[in-house]
Amino acid sequence: MTTERKTSAGLVVTAMACLMTGERNLNLSTNWQTTNERQAKFLQIGAGYRAVVADGVLPIDSAFGDSDVVNDLFKRHSISIVLSPCGPDEYAMGAVMKIEVTWLTEGFEERVQIGASTFVAAKIEQDYIEGKQNMAFFTSEGHPDKVVRLETKEGYTVVLTKAPHLANMSGPELFEAGLKLVNGMQPYRPDWSPANPMHNAVTFPESVFEGINVDMDFLVDMNTAQISTGQVARIIEAKGQFRGRIDRKGALVVEAVGMRAVMESCGPRGEALVIDDAFLAIFEKTGVGPVSVLFVAEDSWTVADGAVVSPTETELSREENEGAASGGHTEALLME
Repeated sequence: MTTERKTSAGLVVTAMACLMTGERNLNLSTNWQTTNERQAKFLQIGAGYRAVVADGVLPIDSAFGDSDVVNDLFKRHSISIVLSPCGPDEYAMGAVMKIEVTWLTEGFEERVQIGASTFVAAKIEQDYIEGKQNMAFFTSEGHPDKVVRLETKEGYTVVLTKAPHLANMSGPELFEAGLKLVNGMQPYRPDWSPANPMHNAVTFPESVFEGINVDMDFLVDMNTAQISTGQVARIIEAKGQFRGRIDRKGALVVEAVGMRAVMESCGPRGEALVIDDAFLAIFEKTGVGPVSVLFVAEDSWTVADGAVVSPTETELSREENEGAASGGHTEALLME
């Protein structure tokens, strides 16, 4: 056993639920643009889970708004990751998936020697509960070890198998490996030889994992457009964490993913439209159209305190007209 191997997780479904929370609240297109291969793999796998996430089939809790709102969600589920505060035009989104199951048949404690260390293990024996088998054994195409599928009281099944070749793998690559294994499973056919014996129980190390972070930085810079405005929503922060246990009674996994996105202009940074002349103001009523039209000239503009107002062409014209009305040019009366 090598101590360098670290417990990790895929988090694809939870990350997709997080992304969909942002899509729903910001009216975003589901056509995300990628900047690396891991993003593309995540979106490809995650697309297959959009329907079950949207239908509420899975036990997922989500939050959207300021970072504090999402961080509070994490606290409620004993998750320690913290998103950075949101700046201007930034939004936070988060999702937590909690799955807790109980084996159909409770196991019992054993001690197992692995390398130079002794560990507490759970041993569950094959049994039938109300006519239902509590476990079944399989092989999987391309996988070197046998696989066991444990039934639970909650309707989930849990697949266990040795997989040292997946050490240090996480995110979409780990999730993809799990999908491949499950899709390639076939019932195990023992021939009672040393290589293919009959199995009637499973033993595995009891495990507890608390606050294990998963690197989700690969999602940064993934972007899509807001449907109503065309503005670009770009992921600027992504964090993931999980906790749980697997023991003789059952299993628990709590996954959490949080992201921050910034809304950006869809083109070069714009500038203000300057209206520095007489202007039109049109008031519209939805469903009716224009109901008031105003022409706003200099005579109604608000003069800044202390400002010197130059006479406008209109004012000069008015003065000329007033002079013409009084008899045109005047001369002094000479008294001789």
